[in-house]
Amino acid sequence: YIMEIKLCLGENEKTDLVIKRNWITGGFYYLENGKKNVIKSSLNPSTHFNFQRKKTYEFVVGDREKKEIKIEHIRPLILAGFRSQSFIVYVNGEQHEQFKGY
Repeated sequence: YIMEIKLCLGENEKTDLVIKRNWITGGFYYLENGKKNVIKSSLNPSTHFNFQRKKTYEFVVGDREKKEIKIEHIRPLILAGFRSQSFIVYVNGEQHEQFKGY
């Protein structure tokens, strides 16, 4: 029930990035080298009542070797909470991973 995307980024400075979303609670977060950072809290009411089909989240990872991460979360038009959703991950503007599921 958890969407999970794992990435290893960087040339000189390695950054392990794990992006997770729990489709039941709506919690959406990432782990940067094991440290948890919340993207969207399951305690925020807007997590559960969202009428936009596409939402974009952006953040930066890495200390010396920065990587700009952008996640596009695309929901289906009808019964979005009960159907698979798409997640596209960009690193420094280039598409890196794609996931379709819950």
